[in-house]
Amino acid sequence: MQSTRKLRKEEQVKPSGTRYNSPRTLGKAVVKVKPVPRKLTDEGKKQIYDFYDRDDINRQMPGRKDVKTVKSNMGVKLRIQKRTMIMNIREAFEIFKET
Repeated sequence: MQSTRKLRKEEQVKPSGTRYNSPRTLGKAVVKVKPVPRKLTDEGKKQIYDFYDRDDINRQMPGRKDVKTVKSNMGVKLRIQKRTMIMNIREAFEIFKET
């Protein structure tokens, strides 16, 4: 160890640039970096909801009992008619990308 330090001083060798001497310190540094959250905007959510609510993508179930009760953001209960997809999600996504 001391001999390499002497060689560095004599030859003016710069260190390789890594700050992490062991895998533990690298692991600690990686933990400190937080992932960037990817969130949808409200406009994007509304656009997706409106797309999947179209009649050419899915159809409404006809029965009176085919209803789902949903609580809105305001705390009001809404009764929404159930819908079934006419096509699979991949085909619907292709149509969504075109629009």
